[in-house]
Amino acid sequence: MKKIKLTVAVILVLVLVSAVKAQEDLLQEAYRQLSLKEYSRAILLFEKYLAQKPGEARIYLEMAYVLVKVEDDAGALGYFLKYLEKEPGQVQVNLEVAYLYMRQNNLEKAEEYFRAYLERRPAHLEVKAELAYLL
Repeated sequence: MKKIKLTVAVILVLVLVSAVKAQEDLLQEAYRQLSLKEYSRAILLFEKYLAQKPGEARIYLEMAYVLVKVEDDAGALGYFLKYLEKEPGQVQVNLEVAYLYMRQNNLEKAEEYFRAYLERRPAHLEVKAELAYLL
């Protein structure tokens, strides 16, 4: 009986190690595609990675920036917001979100995120000017 339990434990460990390796390979390939500027492929690979390992903040951020590159503002905004849910202290992302809301002509939301940015970086004159423009 002990041999069977040990064998099952070893098999489970091997399966787990194999799954982690597959995720790492998937992520490496996504970054490789990104470096080749194959954004569509990179997006698919990041999405596949997130399906296997949901909630990983850094991948939300990667997805957001890739989607900005392919001019998918709505998709980028969604991933930036997911990132902020996981990492609310990342002040720079508030600025990215504000600009995306501006491009979508959602000025109330843009103002909200500009103000959130300025709460942490009140001396940023360019952002103050953007906010003044909105008002």
